[in-house]
Amino acid sequence: MQKRGTRVLRKVVFLMLVGAMGLSCLWAIAEATTHVALARVEREGWPVEDESLHAAVASFRNSPTNAPARALEHLGRGLGLELRTFEERKGNPIPKEATNELTARYEDAKNYFSTVFANPTGMPSAPPAALGAYLARHVDTLDRVGLEVSEGPEPWWDSDTTKGIHIEIPGLVGHLQLSSFLAAQALEDRRHDRRAVAWERLRAVARLSDGLGRRPELLSQLISLVEARLVCAAMRKMEAPIPPWVTVWRANGYREALLRSFAVESNSTASLLHGIGEDVIALTYPEKERKPSVVRKLIFCPFTPYFRYAVINLLAAEKSVMNQLQASTDCSGREIVGPASLPKWNVFGKAVIKDVAYETAWRRAGVFESELYGSKLILAAKQKRAEDGHWPAERPAVPTSCDPEDWVYSVAGEGLKVLHPEPFIHADERTYRLAEEYTEGTVSE
Repeated sequence: MQKRGTRVLRKVVFLMLVGAMGLSCLWAIAEATTHVALARVEREGWPVEDESLHAAVASFRNSPTNAPARALEHLGRGLGLELRTFEERKGNPIPKEATNELTARYEDAKNYFSTVFANPTGMPSAPPAALGAYLARHVDTLDRVGLEVSEGPEPWWDSDTTKGIHIEIPGLVGHLQLSSFLAAQALEDRRHDRRAVAWERLRAVARLSDGLGRRPELLSQLISLVEARLVCAAMRKMEAPIPPWVTVWRANGYREALLRSFAVESNSTASLLHGIGEDVIALTYPEKERKPSVVRKLIFCPFTPYFRYAVINLLAAEKSVMNQLQASTDCSGREIVGPASLPKWNVFGKAVIKDVAYETAWRRAGVFESELYGSKLILAAKQKRAEDGHWPAERPAVPTSCDPEDWVYSVAGEGLKVLHPEPFIHADERTYRLAEEYTEGTVSE
């Protein structure tokens, strides 16, 4: 009886060992296969240079915060706005009184823009009293900001793509607030016929926008796009002479940079699963516990083949979305592609896929490119009128990444009409109307 029990025990132990070894072999094969497949999908078929996620990441600049950015941080502090990265601002926050006033004035600026860009007069209206007083009190600081941005090297905040999802991002809200105050002051300068000064302030906003547009994070790209649309709208209020930088500004649009930014976002997702899931584990724990323990790694380890296969499936879907977006040159703001299709088992992919964010950014970039063409067309006509004394009968040549035939250009008597048939912009000799929501806005003739 004892011998029989011993034999049974040996068989159980044997089966357990063989089963464990078999499962380990299967896991190792699955792990190796999915790792190779993940590496392949990362480097093939992406709509960026060399068709590789890693090439897209390498195309962005990695460098620390430079002196012009530090100078802007100091000047911005005087206005009550924060340009530093999240980590840097922890130790020395701006006084709450200053930030409270800034927040209130920023709301005033947004309301002012929604009014002034829809006002049926070519001349900007006066800003609200509180905003006007704030701008007057800080005009010297805004002058110094404009000079720093326009004349010096481009401000740059710390960027290191090797940090993946932990990359530092500058104070984007403060960045947008600073651009808004510069644009509001530019409109005020235009109202008082300080044309050259107004153009210089708009150039500063354009350079701030361009700097963010060279960063790898999609969020920075989107804030850059908001600032660029602000410049585009303010341009219509300006008059000749038109400075040379306006003609070439954003002539190639936004969408090439957006594709590379999309690739960086997808690469960050893929990089989560190249180790034993340290970053995936870290995402579920507070900052002080970001370093996962050996036990957590071991618990996560059996599931890595599933997660890698899920990421392969996810990246294939995002790649498909990006290729469809690249193939579209539509600037109307309509839906370009439908939502990406992921199987039900890919719960991880469904939770993190960025297809909606990619398409939304792409549509906004297309609308901006069309808006920019309209603005440059109006400005080119104004320049010709200043030189010749009348509106040009033929449509002026303006470089564009959109189809110029989307726009109606006509001259009747002393009046000029520039109209988008969607429509979101209407203009004549005295009227520039800009709907707040371009895809839903209506135009009054």
